[in-house]
Amino acid sequence: MTKKPTPKGPWDPVDDIPFASSDDSASLDDLFDSPAPVKNLKDPVDLPSTKTVKSAPPQAAPPAPSVPRVEPVAQPTDPVSVQTFSPEPPEPFEVDPQPPADPARPSRIATMRAAAEAAAVTQVEDAKMVAERAAFDQRLESQDRLFVLVDRILGLISQEPDLQQWANTIILTRDIEVDRRQRAEFEARISPRMLDARIIVDSSAEAKIVFDLAYDELTGISVLGDLWRDQDVDEICIDAWDRIAVERKGRLELTGYRFRSPQHAQSVARQLSQKISDRGVSNVNSLVTAQLPQARVQFVYGPLSAGGLAITIRKFRPLLGMEKLLSVGALTPEIAEFLGACVRARATIIVSGGTGTGKTTAINALSEYIPDSERVITIEDAFELQLSNTHVVSLQAKQKATSDDTVVVTQADLLVASLRMRPDRIVVGEIREPFAAAVFFDAANTGHDGSMTTIHADSAASALNNRLAALLMRSHGGFSESVARESVAQAVQLVVQITRHHSGRRLFSEISVVDPLYRTDSAIRPEPIFKAEIAPDGSARHIRVGSVGTDTQLAEKLRSAGEEVVKWIKD
Repeated sequence: MTKKPTPKGPWDPVDDIPFASSDDSASLDDLFDSPAPVKNLKDPVDLPSTKTVKSAPPQAAPPAPSVPRVEPVAQPTDPVSVQTFSPEPPEPFEVDPQPPADPARPSRIATMRAAAEAAAVTQVEDAKMVAERAAFDQRLESQDRLFVLVDRILGLISQEPDLQQWANTIILTRDIEVDRRQRAEFEARISPRMLDARIIVDSSAEAKIVFDLAYDELTGISVLGDLWRDQDVDEICIDAWDRIAVERKGRLELTGYRFRSPQHAQSVARQLSQKISDRGVSNVNSLVTAQLPQARVQFVYGPLSAGGLAITIRKFRPLLGMEKLLSVGALTPEIAEFLGACVRARATIIVSGGTGTGKTTAINALSEYIPDSERVITIEDAFELQLSNTHVVSLQAKQKATSDDTVVVTQADLLVASLRMRPDRIVVGEIREPFAAAVFFDAANTGHDGSMTTIHADSAASALNNRLAALLMRSHGGFSESVARESVAQAVQLVVQITRHHSGRRLFSEISVVDPLYRTDSAIRPEPIFKAEIAPDGSARHIRVGSVGTDTQLAEKLRSAGEEVVKWIKD
């Protein structure tokens, strides 16, 4: 029998699976083109023999009985009962019916089809990544060769006083329009001088690369220029001169970018730290935190790093306000209303979370609830907060600018100074130093309530017991663990925990009340009011799990501020 032609159409992985159907009673026609002939059991069977037998004279074999063709048995309508072929009909029997399929559980076919579609998407993404990497590798090959021309252009600029004077006005910026305008003016000024100096480029494509590299060297960002301008890149991590990674949408990935040599990487680090941020990095001053335009950079220089140099550049995005955080599902309107009431009631708030979770964004959003008539002083390592209040004074800690500069201003120094600047509230970007923690809590306990700060911790309880109390114990050698926790519980009324999911999504995962009533001999036990979690499908779920205790400090502040307390305070 000839095989039926297979219809042409789009490939489906399920078509190649012979048993994809969930019907266990598939007919023989579904598996074979025609039924196989049935052999008569009475026919002689040839078996091998080890003895030599004298052959008998051939005789005519009796005619073989005719075997009727076995037709396929018609399938019953019941998918689980099967009729067997027999000369006599079998006795009827009953089979327990199968349980109904769970509508929420995808079928086997749907699951396999989804897996095939995901694999197809992955193949497309892999192909795109391979193409991008090939194009970049090609640029790197030409980049190493064209850097000879870049060096000649930079030498030409240093020899021409007018070009040198203009080059000093070029700034590193994240403003797209300003950067584009500077780049166009640079090319217009340099192109005629290149012809006079006999700096020849083979093609227009190579000319663009040469101008880009030379321009980025003048701004100080060097080979990181493309990553600096990429709006999807949040962090640039230089682990060594030839190993550079970036964070995109919450995920870390390795790039093919590299410096020309270890010496080139160190030169770029010195230029970024001193020329742009006025904080020189060297073997003497090996750890430097500096400010870049809308970014912060951390340098680890010299023998402190196994690779000779480590640079981490965090690019600040415009900080999200409370309205935007609500729109992306980081919290609910009920949580925002509760936090607003606490800020207006001058509760001291600690925002806790891991690196890159959005602690500064949360502080910036909470500051929207501060009355505009109040004077706010912010203290940071690098200017990042963007408070919209009218009366804001922003202060920044200072490190050594060069090896000869011995002037250092710490967070603690700024906190002491801020107490003499008539602050209504003090907002600290992040408490890092033990003495700064002591000054902050002394201020919160002596009339400067309503202050806010952030700290690295993975839970509200850890932030209070392991981080803040530990900083206080280190700042005062005579502080016992019990006294340190008592001071923390007395100064803080609320902890806001921020979490970042592995998918990159951020949310307010816990809002907890702190009070001396919740302190035991062994630990501070914050009382959760709201909690949140991210489901496997990526959606966030916020639930209310408690209320503010009627005898707590926070409840008293809410009442004194005239806030509506019925919905927040339990009887």
